[in-house]
Amino acid sequence: MDEEVGRVLGALRAAGMENDTVIVLAGDHGWSRGNNNEWAKHTNFHAAVHSTLLVVDPAAPGSRRGVRTAAFAELIDLYPTIVDLLGLPVPGLCPENSTDIQACVEGVSLRPVLESEAFDGTKEQEDVGVAAEDLHGRRSAGPVAGGVLAAPGTGLVWKNATFSQWPKSDVMGYSIRTDTWRYTRWVVFDGHTYRANWTHVRGEELYDQATDPYELRNQAGDPDLAQQKAQLYNQLRLGWRAAMPRATEFSV
Repeated sequence: MDEEVGRVLGALRAAGMENDTVIVLAGDHGWSRGNNNEWAKHTNFHAAVHSTLLVVDPAAPGSRRGVRTAAFAELIDLYPTIVDLLGLPVPGLCPENSTDIQACVEGVSLRPVLESEAFDGTKEQEDVGVAAEDLHGRRSAGPVAGGVLAAPGTGLVWKNATFSQWPKSDVMGYSIRTDTWRYTRWVVFDGHTYRANWTHVRGEELYDQATDPYELRNQAGDPDLAQQKAQLYNQLRLGWRAAMPRATEFSV
């Protein structure tokens, strides 16, 4: 793999295009090699949904090369990121019903993360009061599940969660990953209408990312974590729209 990437980069240099080409190296999924008694990619565990992502912007200053960020990124962010870096207009966010929309996105450009050192380092671990707007336009104020990554000087609070889902027979596992927790809820799913019955629960999983990064100890049944689990379930139901970057509404 390293050799093949080197051949592509060498061809760019030979063609004189190295300094005006955005380079993205991404994997489409992770891979379990016995992790959690699973093999391959067909789970919601970190080992399967975590993937490689490297972005090189030739317009970025040299100090931004080789930087590792703590900010969440998802593969749906790639298209708006590349379009943005090329100076082209980024399509708007998809509405809840996008059937008749010619072009829209469900991701966000990673350009602020690539350009600002404010997003480097580790995530803020404290719960911070954030005014958020849910799918129905209601305003809520209070701590989010897990920490948020706020970047002074950018006016942004970055996305505070990522989402994945995977089916098993007649159930669907919906999973949310924050910086401190992973919560997965397995519910009955109708494959004809593509609708989930959220009240018909077949199982739950809750993993503390700080003490159990390999997700080996399911704490969903711990009564002491019932409030935390309920908070994560609420955030899961609000979905990716409520987790998107938003303007800072507090000082850090």
